[in-house]
Amino acid sequence: MKVLAVHNRYQQPGGEDRVFDSETDLLRSRGHEVLTFVKDNDSIRGAGRWAVARGAVFSRSCAEELAALMRENPGIDVAHFHNTFPLISSSGYLACRSAGVSVVQTLHNYRPICPKGTLRRSGSPCESCVGRSVALPAVLHRCYRGSWPGSLVAAGNSWMQLQMAAKRNWIDLYIAPTEFVKKKFVEGGFPESKIVVQPHGVFPDPGAGNTAREFALFAGFLVEDKGPAVLLEAWRRLSGVPLKIAGDGPLLQSCRAMAEAIAAPIEFLGHCDQEKLLRLMRAAKFLVVPSLFFETMGMVVLEAFACATPVIASDLGALAEVIEDARTGLLFKAGDAAALSEKVRWALRHEEALARMGRACRLEYERRYNADAHYAGLSSIYGRVLEKNRRDLD
Repeated sequence: MKVLAVHNRYQQPGGEDRVFDSETDLLRSRGHEVLTFVKDNDSIRGAGRWAVARGAVFSRSCAEELAALMRENPGIDVAHFHNTFPLISSSGYLACRSAGVSVVQTLHNYRPICPKGTLRRSGSPCESCVGRSVALPAVLHRCYRGSWPGSLVAAGNSWMQLQMAAKRNWIDLYIAPTEFVKKKFVEGGFPESKIVVQPHGVFPDPGAGNTAREFALFAGFLVEDKGPAVLLEAWRRLSGVPLKIAGDGPLLQSCRAMAEAIAAPIEFLGHCDQEKLLRLMRAAKFLVVPSLFFETMGMVVLEAFACATPVIASDLGALAEVIEDARTGLLFKAGDAAALSEKVRWALRHEEALARMGRACRLEYERRYNADAHYAGLSSIYGRVLEKNRRDLD
């Protein structure tokens, strides 16, 4: 099969970029020819604001580039889109449909139903725009980076995505990583029949960790939504529990200041590449995920599972679906630092139970999130859209 993988990279690399790279490598390792069409948000620096804004809703130049790529490489079976905002836009789908190429879109974030992309505003979950044909609340509240013009552009992108899902036939099938994500998009107006649940995966297999686990681990971008302030407030209530924080971001300095006042060994490691991050996962007692927004899945959770590392996480969104409380980890009320500190104390008092959770995490990875399971799911999805389009042509 010949696959075209399409993605708009972020300035701060994250889970979406890792999924794009790993799926591309997986398909190639199974004998498929994979072409890539990639834009990078680093290219926005120096670009005209209004040129970027226009292109975020519909980029004629990207459509032309994609059309040229498909002409030069005939016989593409499926175009698999990941992130399209802001440089690729909805024009990419039209280019593929015009060339007769089947289109699949992974729903990595909530931007098609929430211009901010996180279903969160003013410190709390927010679904004001879900189900609306026009995301007017997002514009009024300047949800996209506090900018009225930026929010207007992001709302225009959301409107275009909803139009394509509900009224146009530019996308054959959407991939939701969890049932929670599928439910939210159906509530947002996307046809349920066009959304299939296919979890992300972790490959190559990083292997289970060793038994000499000595610290707790946080791995993520240091922004409010990821809950680092909740994490550090919980650690203020603990005594002497080693914590390693892998990641950087705009809250790095404020987090360092909070940590200085805490009588606990807290180490800031900065941004870690994937190899180092997995080494940390294999050596951690548990991973802490104190997110304050509806995660769509959480790649760090799956990576922890692969390393046989239990996860202590907030009970929001897909985290409560992926993590089985008391089996593969522990769940606590989102934003409640006292509840998080209690879960950590429990874990430290119950080493045998924690070890059982680690083994259950590894079994869950081997059953649902390894390369074979993920490839089987992708193959089924691609086969489904190709069969549908063959029937439509008959």
